[in-house]
Amino acid sequence: GMPYVSGYIKSVLAERKDTLVLDAGDAMEKGDMVAFETHSAIMYEAMGRIGYTAGVFGNHDVDSGAAYLHECEAKAGMPLLCLNYAKEDGSPYFPASKIFEVNGVKVGVIGAVEPKGGAFLDRKAFVKALAAEAARLKTEAHLVFVVGHLGSKDCLEFSADASAVDVFFGGHVHEAIKEAYRSATGAFVVQAGSYARYVGRIELDV
Repeated sequence: GMPYVSGYIKSVLAERKDTLVLDAGDAMEKGDMVAFETHSAIMYEAMGRIGYTAGVFGNHDVDSGAAYLHECEAKAGMPLLCLNYAKEDGSPYFPASKIFEVNGVKVGVIGAVEPKGGAFLDRKAFVKALAAEAARLKTEAHLVFVVGHLGSKDCLEFSADASAVDVFFGGHVHEAIKEAYRSATGAFVVQAGSYARYVGRIELDV
């Protein structure tokens, strides 16, 4: 589906400059055998040609280690963000967030992956860190997004503690949400299916 994704995104970018293109992870070992033969490098090179703004990696992507993910990040030409993937000393492998300016509107984007143990923060620590990072970004940005390798149920749950988040872009559970969910805090939760069958599109009037 990548050629179709590319064509659609480029057609939108040709019409609209006030656009962020985000990816919610698990790019590795997807697609045909070319992805396997290139250790998924070709997927990130394709993403680089499409022109993503930022993204997060998924649970399958971390199997190759942080060093290789940094190599893929360079191929994709976009920052990989992740709040909750840390070294033993607590220092992060990737930046937790980044602020992008779109037509004068500042948008803080936080990366997050499903808490799964190992090098990831546990669920309680993750929720606390997410709430703190979202609150911090809210003092510097007009909008706060989470691009997360997270299911919609988790996004709805996490929004209760991280009330400063305006939109959760989910992944991981392959759910195609045709109309955005709304959490109790008013946050939108969206997700664009799996295997590049869809491109999710949400328009916000600011």
